[in-house]
Amino acid sequence: MEVRKMRKKGKIQLKMKLNTTKKVLEKIRHERQRAGLTQAQLAEAIGVTRITISHIETGKFELKISMLEKICDALGVEMCIFLDRK
Repeated sequence: MEVRKMRKKGKIQLKMKLNTTKKVLEKIRHERQRAGLTQAQLAEAIGVTRITISHIETGKFELKISMLEKICDALGVEMCIFLDRK
C-alpha cells in the first residue's frame, strides 16, 4: 500500500492508494460470496451500482481505500485481510 501526503488548501491530507492486484480482487469476490451476497446486494449496501462492483472485482475500476473500507464494513471483515504480509 502506498501512502502519499498531499497539500490541498493549506491542509495536509493523506491519500492512500491500494495496489489492486489480482489476489486482492479475488479476495473481494471470495468474501462477498462467503457473506452470501450478490453483486447487487453489496452494491446497494455501499451505495454504488452492481456494475461498479463487477468492475471492482474484475480490475476495471480503480479501487480506492475509501471504497475498500465501505466494502469491508458491508462484508463484516477487517481491511487487513486484503493486505499482503511479507
